[in-house]
Amino acid sequence: MTDYLLTKLAEEAGELVVAALKHRLHRSAKTRRELRKEAGDVLALLGMLVKDGEVDQASLHKSTQRRATRERKRCKNR
Repeated sequence: MTDYLLTKLAEEAGELVVAALKHRLHRSAKTRRELRKEAGDVLALLGMLVKDGEVDQASLHKSTQRRATRERKRCKNR
């Protein structure tokens, strides 16, 4: 099951990239909905990988917080 989830995560991550770029270009309600859908798909698969024991929830949370802090600093500098 883990191999399947990792494959699906890679697929959904690619779809999230496309959705993010489309929303960046068009900023429409449609592209926002698609971005939200694809982000939800990625989060769902990450949650399944945590439940499966492939990804450690505490480490994932720590990485998420570290990245959010870094991006907030970058946004302030623009």
